[in-house]
Amino acid sequence: MTFLEIFTLFLSIHWSFISIYTLLGWTSFLLYKVKQDGKRATYVELVIVSKASQSVKYSLFECIKYHFREFGCNVTINIVIDEGCDLEAVIKLFVKTKMACRLIIVPKTFTCKAIAKGRAIEYFIRRYVDKKKWYAFIDDDNKVMTDDFLYEIPIYERKGYVCASGILKPRMGRSKITFIADHLRWFDDLSLFRFGTGLLGSAINGIHGELLLCKGYVLKEVSFNRYTITEDFAFARELVKKGYKFWQSKTVISILSPHNFMDFIKQRNRWYKGLEQDVIKSEWKTLSFAGIRIVMWKLSIFGSWLLFPLWFFVELPTFIKWFCIFGALHYYTAYIIGVMNLKEKWIYKLHFLFLIPWYSVLEAIAPHYKTKQKGFIVIEK
Repeated sequence: MTFLEIFTLFLSIHWSFISIYTLLGWTSFLLYKVKQDGKRATYVELVIVSKASQSVKYSLFECIKYHFREFGCNVTINIVIDEGCDLEAVIKLFVKTKMACRLIIVPKTFTCKAIAKGRAIEYFIRRYVDKKKWYAFIDDDNKVMTDDFLYEIPIYERKGYVCASGILKPRMGRSKITFIADHLRWFDDLSLFRFGTGLLGSAINGIHGELLLCKGYVLKEVSFNRYTITEDFAFARELVKKGYKFWQSKTVISILSPHNFMDFIKQRNRWYKGLEQDVIKSEWKTLSFAGIRIVMWKLSIFGSWLLFPLWFFVELPTFIKWFCIFGALHYYTAYIIGVMNLKEKWIYKLHFLFLIPWYSVLEAIAPHYKTKQKGFIVIEK
């Protein structure tokens, strides 16, 4: 086979897989409906986990103040930080003035297999988790925009569900381009993640650490005590092995988009490296569904706009061409809506539409980025 024939075959297979996942995802969007109870759950605690470094100071305090204002009357709020972190003294002073709040400092002497955020969660599980309660873990840049999860817990608990994840939606950081690119995460939540945690009731594509909602006894049983840099996926993987049931919450979580291109790429690169290592230990359903997606992500650089000039020499069968376009529309629509969500007049948005190829290129090059830093990378927030 010639190079062009190989490239043609690759494009056909690559984009056909994307279209299959897109079809499954948006079918789930139409079919899956979240159920709610008439009464709010009162046995829920919110857990904000942070490295509390100077680089996240603004986002962390914005997160804490927001959740005190919106949820402080209804749930206990836990703030989990490491001993000796940059903001330890400032947070201690802040928490003194707040009721229904618990500051948890993970001592330097605490040892376990988990690292970074996973280590902090593991400490919280061992020392503070009540088996009968529910816990909602969020990151230090998150804002839980609705209280739907509190009305969902009673009905799903009765049905035997033990874990849920919400719907991520980006908010503007200092970069308009990363904000637009982050809309792909929102679209993936409405479709691909809804297929797993929603329609199937099984996290075969993983779950998010942003609003990771779980019953206490399951946290105790499964724990976070494993070495990984994608602790949320590894945790979900173990729950799937045990046959635990998931649902996708209606709750929307606002996430802060990376402030620059390099942080965007570093963030995605960490996810790729962690998922690549963690998916191998999954049972067959997760290994198949998430594993294929991870491989496609790695190879997406060859199907991206970086090689667009070669597309003019490719001849695909009409059916394959239209089916592949269906998958591509998932990306284009996400980015177009991202442009529409910019708070500017249309005349100033137009040039961002012409940058659509660049957003997908950012995603495609992330798995190939070579970082000097090992382990868990904390980006500026």
